[in-house]
Amino acid sequence: MKEKIVDVKDLSGGYTFQRSKRNLRSESEYEARSWRQTLKENLRNYRFVTLFYGFIMMLMAGTLYGFSAYAPTMKDLLGYSQTEVSLIGTFGNLGIYCAFTMGFFYDKFKHRITIPLGIFLIGTGYLLTGLVVNGYIPGPAWLIILFYIMVGQGSYGLNISSLDVNIKNWDASDRGKVTGLLAGGFGLSSGMFTLIYSENFTENLAWFFYFMTITISVVAAAGIFILKPQPAVPKEVVSVSQTPGALEDEPLIGEDVPSVPKMTEYNATTFQMVKTLTFWLIYIAFLVSAGVGLMVINNIGSVRLTLGGKKGDSLQNISVILLSLFSFFGRLTFGFLSDRFQKKISRIFWLGLADLIIALTHLTFYIFPAENTMYILAAGTGLGYGGVMASVGTLVSLLFGTLHLGTNYGVVLTAPAVGTAGFGFMASQLYEMQISGENANCYGDQCYSLTFMLTAIANLMGGAAAFYLIVHHRRMLRKRADQF
Repeated sequence: MKEKIVDVKDLSGGYTFQRSKRNLRSESEYEARSWRQTLKENLRNYRFVTLFYGFIMMLMAGTLYGFSAYAPTMKDLLGYSQTEVSLIGTFGNLGIYCAFTMGFFYDKFKHRITIPLGIFLIGTGYLLTGLVVNGYIPGPAWLIILFYIMVGQGSYGLNISSLDVNIKNWDASDRGKVTGLLAGGFGLSSGMFTLIYSENFTENLAWFFYFMTITISVVAAAGIFILKPQPAVPKEVVSVSQTPGALEDEPLIGEDVPSVPKMTEYNATTFQMVKTLTFWLIYIAFLVSAGVGLMVINNIGSVRLTLGGKKGDSLQNISVILLSLFSFFGRLTFGFLSDRFQKKISRIFWLGLADLIIALTHLTFYIFPAENTMYILAAGTGLGYGGVMASVGTLVSLLFGTLHLGTNYGVVLTAPAVGTAGFGFMASQLYEMQISGENANCYGDQCYSLTFMLTAIANLMGGAAAFYLIVHHRRMLRKRADQF
């Protein structure tokens, strides 16, 4: 009698294989497996819900990017200098990007514990800032800096919770799109909250902080229960040092190595990661592009004022919103393109391209500083910065694995922290050097002229580091292929 052959669909990978029904122990066992298979496939479809809400969580996590929209108002209300205002924005970003501590916490306790901690830090930071603005608490600049560090740390908690859960829910071939979409939500946040601020809270900054406290807390709290890891493709989890044929512990993207099984995920510890040349080249390219991007995000309102604008005018708010929209567009586009052309173009290429876009944009603004070219400054910086953020998240997860993603990504994110501290301090010092007489503010295109020349040069160097990494990566691929 001829055996009856049935197709059995793998629950996590989506592929099918044939098995003889006679090999199953019983008809009831076969039916039970089919029932479990259907149930798990339904659960797997829930990953779209998780991805959507991960995007919403990212909208809540990126509010610090909108700082420049209300920074001039905060400066006037609290009597801060431009350097103090720049330091507040810089240390807020340091809170986000010096987040390896929060990343280590996430690796230990995952999203169910990390999200409540993030809500507490963000809510407390914004609430206390609102009380300072209202005059209920004395408000020296160092105190606001402390509150913004709290907000930054909490923001990374929401960020990594959304990113890690969703990365593990999808195949590596979709990594760019997933990372780009989530990073897009993070970048779009500033535009959304800037619009809310400009339409409703320009006359009452304190209530804007209260509004953010309540909104972020409620939306993020729902994420504790909505974000759920789903069954993923079973992978052999190994460390880089255990990988057969590993050369100098240099990681490679498995999908680019024809003779290496695609179901193998290379997971590096943080110590293994920082010993590689790959890490440092990514770090350099990321440091200059993200650091410069954050410097513009924090100071674009001030740049507008130097060119004759007024506090809270339409062009200032439009510039912030435009930067946010192009950052969102850059994250989506670079994520999609890195997946679409992953077999033809190295994913590292998109990191270098993003650096060059920022360099060209800042060079243009250095040569033609004017109100009209502020649109180019905002759009170009947003596009390049968004591309960088989408590219780095994808590269870190593919090159160094997801087992220690919270800590590893947190370490890589110290690059923007270092960059924004350095470029932010440079910009504020060059700005104040141009102030004449007893004025508290600088006016004229000379206020930021030298800053944009230096940031253009820095991003050219960052792009060079990324393109050298492509050469290094291909050399390692050839050596690895020879060993298999």
